[in-house]
Amino acid sequence: MYIDTNILMRYLLNDIPEQTDMAAEIIAGGAQIYPEVIPEALSFPKYMEYHGKRYPIRLSQSSMISRSKERNR
Repeated sequence: MYIDTNILMRYLLNDIPEQTDMAAEIIAGGAQIYPEVIPEALSFPKYMEYHGKRYPIRLSQSSMISRSKERNR
């Protein structure tokens, strides 16, 4: 299964708990990312800053791994 930008951003932004949890489950399930998702995800914070919004984005791979381990217990 491949994920798109929306799923990745829901996980990284952690702004809607229910959607963040669903995205985390999909990612923990071994989903892969389309290559074009990476530049879109990286440009998102600048886009939002331009429009006056700031989101704390967690880009740490270790946070993704630890969340995955928590879910698999």
